[in-house]
Amino acid sequence: MDNIILQKLIEWAKEIEELTESAEITDIDAIGTKILDCSKSISLDILRSVISKINRHVRNDKIGRKDSGIVIKEKSIPRTVMLMIGELRYERDYCYDKNTKRYFYPVDEILSVEKYERIGKSVSAELVNKGQSTHMLRVQT
Repeated sequence: MDNIILQKLIEWAKEIEELTESAEITDIDAIGTKILDCSKSISLDILRSVISKINRHVRNDKIGRKDSGIVIKEKSIPRTVMLMIGELRYERDYCYDKNTKRYFYPVDEILSVEKYERIGKSVSAELVNKGQSTHMLRVQT
């Protein structure tokens, strides 16, 4: 995984270098926006790599799963969550725990992703704050 992160950071640095050397963008705001977009994209790629590594670890730990009574029922189930850095799409395995007799997604539990959560907690909080600010502006006028 460290190689993937390093590779993504090198790609990011090259994109930023190309951007700053480009004659087509001369506005500091446009440059800042491009750098931010590039940073968000790289961050999503790194996060997907981390999640994939966690899922592979759970999948490949056959002895640990057997000792815990956990069986993989389906592999590579897609999930999408809207985060502050953008829309994160990833895949995870669906498991059954023989001891507790319940189905679950280990990756979601490890990362504290709620069952029906489609919008991340930070995005939800930001939306609530903006909604309250807008409401307060209307009340004051």
